[in-house]
Formats: sequence, structure tokens, C-alpha cells
Amino acid sequence: MEYAARGELYKHVRRDGRFSEDDNIKHVQYKIPEDVNISQDCKHLLSLILVAKPVERITIAEIKKHPWFLKNLQGELTETAQTAYFEKENQSFSIQTAEEIMKIVADAKTHPPVSLHIGGFGWGEKGMGAERHEGEEY
Repeated sequence: MEYAARGELYKHVRRDGRFSEDDNIKHVQYKIPEDVNISQDCKHLLSLILVAKPVERITIAEIKKHPWFLKNLQGELTETAQTAYFEKENQSFSIQTAEEIMKIVADAKTHPPVSLHIGGFGWGEKGMGAERHEGEEY
């Protein structure tokens, strides 16, 4: 399964079939054409992936740490983000600490300070007709 994924990466980078002949597959003989514009990091990763003996091949965990893989990697795809996502299945999981949560709750219980009066807005200033008179509706 992992080797198939590695072969697919090579295929997409090269933009054609994996290998030209069955014998090339067995001996992992490949050549990246000169007209294919890929970085040195990508070439290095491919050289670690396309190895005949499985025990000598780079692992998926090592691929995830390779500079080519990490370049321009979206934040939600990083190992840390993935771990956080999968831990959410645990009902007691939270990215925030208990102390941070308690501070948020305490802050939510505190009433904000009363706004200062700005003349011309709201009820107006005292003595400017803003007094309530008995029976008037506001």
C-alpha cells in the first residue's frame, strides 16, 4: 500500500507512467527526464521512496518530516493539527487548559464597565429635557 502511494507521487511528478517496462519495476530503475522541472528536495525524496528493498525505504513518518513534504504544507495537515483533530473524539479533550477555561468563565461573569455619556446621544444630559415625567412612555 505505501509503495503504491510512493509510485503515485513519482507518476504525478513525472506526469506519465511509473516505469516504462516491468523489468524496471523490479529493479527500481527510473530516470527523471531533464524537461521535468522539480526541486532538489523532491528528487531527494523520490530517491528515498523508490528503493527496491522495503527495509531500506523511507517510512511514511520520515516522509512527513522531509523538507519537500513540509514545504507549503497547510496548517491543518501538520502532525500537531492532525493529532489535535483525532483527540477531539475523546470527550474530555480540549486544546485549552482547565485554568484557561476557568479564566474565560470568570471573565464572562464580570459585567463590563458602564459606558460614559456622550452628549447628543442616548437620553441626553440632565436638564436637557431627558427627565422622566410621570405617565410618559419611553
